[in-house]
Amino acid sequence: MDGPIIAVWWVGLIGALPLTLVILSLSARVIGALGDILKLGKITRVAALDISTNLAAAPQLGALVDAHELGDAAEAHSKAAISLAAKISSQGGKA
Repeated sequence: MDGPIIAVWWVGLIGALPLTLVILSLSARVIGALGDILKLGKITRVAALDISTNLAAAPQLGALVDAHELGDAAEAHSKAAISLAAKISSQGGKA
């Protein structure tokens, strides 16, 4: 009676072998994809840290814009003062 039981057992093992190989193949694909996700996650982490470092100076940019506008205003005032001095000089006054 042991012979038929052993034969059925071997047939079951041999029948399960292709399914086991398919599962192992799919597992290898999943593990490879997880490795790629980990690599992209590390790249994204570095990029996010760099972006946050660059954005740390963002509040100071408003002051730069104001300073640029002040520079434009100072240039306009300077031109007006030169023009006024030229007008005064042309009329014989001291500039």
